[in-house]
Amino acid sequence: MKNKKENKKKILYNVVIIFNILFIVGLIFYYGYRLAYYYKLEHQPPKELKYLSEKITSGNQLVNEGDGLYLEEDTKTFYFKGVNVNNYLYYSGHMWRIIKVNKDGSMVLILNQPIISITFGTTSQYQSSFVHSYLNEIENQPYTGLFEQVLNHPDSYLKKTTICTDVISNVEDITCKKMISQDLVGILNLSDYELSGGKNGYLNNGVSYYTATRDNYDRIYYVHSKGGVSLADDYNEHNYAVRPTITLKSNIKYLSGDGSENSPYFIEEQEQISTIQVGNYVNYSGYTWKVISKNDNTYKLATTTLLTDTIGQIYTRNFATKTNEYNPKTYGSIAYYLNHTWYRTLDSSLIVDGVWNIGNYQINGVTDYKNIYTNTVTAKVGLLTLGEMYSLELPNTWLLTSLNEDDGMVYTVQEGNKYFSDVIENEHGIRPAIYITNQVKIISGSGVLSDPYVIGGM
Repeated sequence: MKNKKENKKKILYNVVIIFNILFIVGLIFYYGYRLAYYYKLEHQPPKELKYLSEKITSGNQLVNEGDGLYLEEDTKTFYFKGVNVNNYLYYSGHMWRIIKVNKDGSMVLILNQPIISITFGTTSQYQSSFVHSYLNEIENQPYTGLFEQVLNHPDSYLKKTTICTDVISNVEDITCKKMISQDLVGILNLSDYELSGGKNGYLNNGVSYYTATRDNYDRIYYVHSKGGVSLADDYNEHNYAVRPTITLKSNIKYLSGDGSENSPYFIEEQEQISTIQVGNYVNYSGYTWKVISKNDNTYKLATTTLLTDTIGQIYTRNFATKTNEYNPKTYGSIAYYLNHTWYRTLDSSLIVDGVWNIGNYQINGVTDYKNIYTNTVTAKVGLLTLGEMYSLELPNTWLLTSLNEDDGMVYTVQEGNKYFSDVIENEHGIRPAIYITNQVKIISGSGVLSDPYVIGGM
C-alpha cells in the first residue's frame, strides 16, 4: 500500500512538473509571438501612398480642435480647418488650396488667390451668371470658358464640381442639401467656407469674393475683406473677386510635395505639361513677364513689375488728355508712349502685332465682361483689361477698359484686388503687355518666378 501511495505521489508530482513546463513554454511562445508581431508592425516599411487622396488622409494626423485635418464621421469627408494648414497643391500653373476629400476620394480645390474681379450677373443664380460663363465653356457662346481653357488635361484630372443650391436665409443655419454637378469649374459654397473655419480659416485672405450661395431676396453671399460673410444686391454693377473651385478625380497619382506652401503637392506628369503654360514666367528683352494667355500662334505676356524711371522709381503718368480710348496714334497718350518711345527699347525679334480689346464694360445698361470684346485696336504694346486673368496682381496700374465711352474715365487696379475707375488726367503706373510668336525655344529655366524661362527664336 505504501509503495502504491508513493507511486501516485510521484505520478502527480511529474504531472504538475510537466504541466508547469508546458505552461511556461506556452507563455514564452505566446508573448514571444506577440513581441515579434508588434515589433514587425511598428517597424514595417511605410505603405507606399500611390494616390493623392491617400497621401492627404494618411499623411496628415487627424485633429479634433485647432488647425489641421478633420474627419466628418457622418459623411466620411476629410476637410482642412484653420489658418496654418498644409493643403497647398500646384496644378495648371496655379496654386490651389485643398478644401476637402470626399468619401469617394475626389478632392475639392479652390484657387489660392482670385483670378479676376467682375460683376456677377443679372440674377443671383450661379448657373446663369457672368461668373459661370467666364469660368465654364458654353457651347456656341463666344468668350466663355476663359478659365476652363487654361486647365491642363481636364479629362484626365477633373470631374464635375458640385454647387450647393440651398437658399440660405440665415447664416446661423447653413445647409447643403440640394446640389448640382453640371460643370468642371465652380465657386465656393458657403457651407464649405463655414467648414474651413470661416474668418478664422485659410479661406479668409483679405479679399472680397463671391460664393455660389444666395438668399431668399435674390442677394448673393460674399466673403468680405475682413473674413466675415455679407450679402450683396449690387452684384450686377459692382465687381467682387472670383476664386474658382475644381474637383480632382479620386485616382489622381501623388508625385511629390508635403502640402506646405514651399512644397505643394504635385500631381502632373512632366509629359502632360505643355512647354509654356498660362501662368508661367518668361525672361525676355530684359524683363520678367507672366504668360497671360495663349492661342495657336502667340503668347500674350505682361510684365511682373511696373515700369520704372532712370533712378528706379515707379514711373506714373496720365492715360491721355482728351480720350479714354487706347489708340497708339493719339499723341501724348499712354498708348503712343508705349508703342513708340518704350517699344524702341525692346528686342522686337519675337514681338508680333496684337489685337487688344478696348470695348466699354457697360453697354445698354448691362455691365458684362463680354462687352469688352466688342471693340479692338491693333498695336505692338498694350495693357491688360478689366477681368483679364492676372490683371489684379499689381495695384496702382492703368488698364485698357472704360465703363462708358464718354465718361472720360478708365479702370485702374487698386489695393485689395479691386478695380477703380479714375479720370484719364490722373497718374498711375504702367504694366505693359505684348504678344510674341509661339515659335520660340526654351534656352533655360523652369517657368516659375524664381527661375523663369529664358527664350529665343527657333
